[in-house]
Amino acid sequence: MSAEDDGKTEDPTGKKVGEARSKGMVGRSADFNSALVLMTGTVFIWMFADRLVDGMRNTMIESFKAIGNFEDIPGMLQDMGRQGMIGILYMLLPVVCAITAVSVTATVAQGGFLWSWEALGPNFGKVFSLGGMGKLFSPASFVEIAKSVAKMIVVGIIAYMVASKHYEQYLALADMSLGQFCSTLFSVSIEVIMKSTVVLLFIGVADLVYQKRKLKNELKMSKTEVKDEAKQSEGDPHVKGKIRSLRLQMHRNFMMKELPKATVVITNPTFIAIAVRYNQGEDTAPVVVAKGKRLIAERIRDEARKNDIPIVEDKPLARSLYDVVQPGEEIPEEFFAAVAEILAYVYSLKGARAA
Repeated sequence: MSAEDDGKTEDPTGKKVGEARSKGMVGRSADFNSALVLMTGTVFIWMFADRLVDGMRNTMIESFKAIGNFEDIPGMLQDMGRQGMIGILYMLLPVVCAITAVSVTATVAQGGFLWSWEALGPNFGKVFSLGGMGKLFSPASFVEIAKSVAKMIVVGIIAYMVASKHYEQYLALADMSLGQFCSTLFSVSIEVIMKSTVVLLFIGVADLVYQKRKLKNELKMSKTEVKDEAKQSEGDPHVKGKIRSLRLQMHRNFMMKELPKATVVITNPTFIAIAVRYNQGEDTAPVVVAKGKRLIAERIRDEARKNDIPIVEDKPLARSLYDVVQPGEEIPEEFFAAVAEILAYVYSLKGARAA
């Protein structure tokens, strides 16, 4: 049954993909890695063929010399084995390093660097459960079997075609010297492996695309799951409420700190209070420094009285400014005339007081 049949039609979210990666679930193709490793090993064996042949010849010569000179001396057998292993490692070092580098690079390139203990740990529940037994007969298992059979058929066909092309050379093997015999078999083997590897590489690329698409389908989510995850990611409502109250408190403290700089407070008269600042030569337009309703409006009026800031009643203006302007913002142009009249009145009051 596909994900669409289960109602899972939505692409997986970033959180779902991250959880899958933590469990080691990434879209990787073992066939693609195997093809690259096989091709790399074949190319480097062909490049370092002379080095490998010389190394094997020297190892064989030294081994037979050691056997002829062998004495029952404590530690001599271990020294012979150690020298033989060092010689083999030195001979195969370029090939092993190249294969390791290509294998690691291909793995990281397919799914990024990933280390998951959960993926490495055994899960006996999957093995001995009915779900684990069901996977043995799932469509994915038949796809893997089909791929294995296809690879065997492809390699067999290529091997047969290459071998039949060199049929006459095989008939002449009996008349060749040992060097010619080994060289012929080596060149034919390299040709078989290289041609097979190229085809296996195409199969690996196709399998990589299939694995990526398969994983995406497995991780698909229903619309309900997407909504639930969105709610969870938003956090606990109680925590959100606490954060919101803290923000409001900080906002009120900021307003009260800026309130003494106000030029006038416009009221509704008791329900709304808007504190406006305008300093000639400093402000390009009047700025709302504080606003509030009910208790906050009352507190704004009290602070205005303490700081000897004029309080002017204008119900329509107070209601309009409260709806469209936030503290710290300049008032819109459509309110310039009304605010200018109030500021002119305030300046006249200050002038009268000064006189």
